[in-house]
Amino acid sequence: MRRRGASLATVLLLLAVLSVLVFTVAQSSILHLFFSTEVDSRQHARNLAESAIARALAEVLQNETYGATHQPGQAITVTGPVAGSTGYLSFNQGEASGQGSPYSTNNLAGAGSVPGDHCAVPRGVLHLMGTGRVGQVVQTVEVMYYRPPYPKGLASSGPIAAEALSLMGLPAGVPYPGQPADRLPGSLFSNNRGTPAIDLKAGSDITGDVASPGTISLQPGVRVAGEVRPGSGPQPIPDFDLAAMVGRAKTVAGTKYIEGVVGPQTVDWYTGSTTGVTIGGDLTLDNGVLWVDGSLTVQGAIKGKGVVLARDRITLIGGASFRADNAVALACGQELDLRGGGQADHFFQGVLYSEKSIQASDLTVLGCAVANSPDPAAGGIDLKNVTVVQTPDGAGNAVGVPALVQMVQDRGPRPNTNRGGGGISITPKFDPYTGKLMDSHDVHIYMPADNYDKTWRNLTYHQVKALAKRLYDKHGAVPHNQSTYDTIHKLVDDIWANPQGYVIWLAPNNLLPPAEKSHMLLWRLR
Repeated sequence: MRRRGASLATVLLLLAVLSVLVFTVAQSSILHLFFSTEVDSRQHARNLAESAIARALAEVLQNETYGATHQPGQAITVTGPVAGSTGYLSFNQGEASGQGSPYSTNNLAGAGSVPGDHCAVPRGVLHLMGTGRVGQVVQTVEVMYYRPPYPKGLASSGPIAAEALSLMGLPAGVPYPGQPADRLPGSLFSNNRGTPAIDLKAGSDITGDVASPGTISLQPGVRVAGEVRPGSGPQPIPDFDLAAMVGRAKTVAGTKYIEGVVGPQTVDWYTGSTTGVTIGGDLTLDNGVLWVDGSLTVQGAIKGKGVVLARDRITLIGGASFRADNAVALACGQELDLRGGGQADHFFQGVLYSEKSIQASDLTVLGCAVANSPDPAAGGIDLKNVTVVQTPDGAGNAVGVPALVQMVQDRGPRPNTNRGGGGISITPKFDPYTGKLMDSHDVHIYMPADNYDKTWRNLTYHQVKALAKRLYDKHGAVPHNQSTYDTIHKLVDDIWANPQGYVIWLAPNNLLPPAEKSHMLLWRLR
């Protein structure tokens, strides 16, 4: 009996142990399945969040003002293969909050730092916050995308030679000359493979890097604060299509023509020359474009804000005094020759671009200079007693000329109401980095007979059209009829439908490949 009882106890014990093992194995399997599902859901949710960010980044690269005003209606939703799984991103705080998500901020073209979701977003930065959901699992991915200013003060496909060159940088918003603590590195490079590709003579002071695939010659007394990199790889150089820009400028209605030798000029719209022109005095640009199908000589200063294009050479004999509102772009197909009267008194502010070569002496350039010749041996940059201040402001990174479109009684479209008559002037706003049309614009109404002169700012497309009709009805700048009404609306429609037809834009940063002009500062799971 004792043996039979002992055997029964043993069997019961074994059954109990086996039951515990079976339960443990089953529980482990369930927990493993649960954790596997949880990990899969988290990864799936992160993928959806990153998909929403990728979509937003693609939208911004196509239209860099996308989401910049935080208006509703620009949310991005990505649907996953699992029922109820989504990726979401919005630049509007209210929309994002309604979805339980953080909001994104586009400050690529901002004037300074702006508040974002839980952080400040610096100028030139796109802050993207994407949220992915799979069931109860939520993942948020944060991305900081940065587009720095064009990084070189001097760039050339050909050789660079300089004597007594001073090259430095200043940050955005710091007026020239700044304080010693404000100074940034200013760099130069040449894609020439010659010997030497870069030749810096006595008195030259470079605060940044000097680089070239060729050799670099530094004479005694030359200071380079950054790296000297001979034999380095070639670097991208901005490439403007000068012929296309001149061709487009020729088609603008209302162009004024000048030829031969003329006196001082003020250009507030499009002015052109079909042969060549010498300006005996200053050239003042008031948001205007001067194009020359030949050579241009200016026996004075070039100042103001605007663009000068010449199919052949440009010679500037003189220079403007420093002014914060000067921002000029010079582009030519042959030699670009600037002769000043001293670095302390003669300034050029903006972008210098030549399809062959740049020569400059005895002046200060605030901005950047680029010589990009299809024949590197035939072009280059040659400087003597020149200070170059590499700056993202002062047109070093952006020069644009917006269109001014106006209706004047019995005179058709004209750009400047102050020439007489009276009418409406529409000034579209463009992204200062890309030249792309933005969402709001300024309108100026000038009615001399009624002593009426007023400007409205930041109007939308529909507000501009409504204002044009209301003011023409009320003040009668022209006899109101259907033809006038239709013409006004056609002008407004033309600007919004074809903004690039009304703008000449020279911005070195915009002409680099995306991989060269942008950097991912941050990509992380929050």
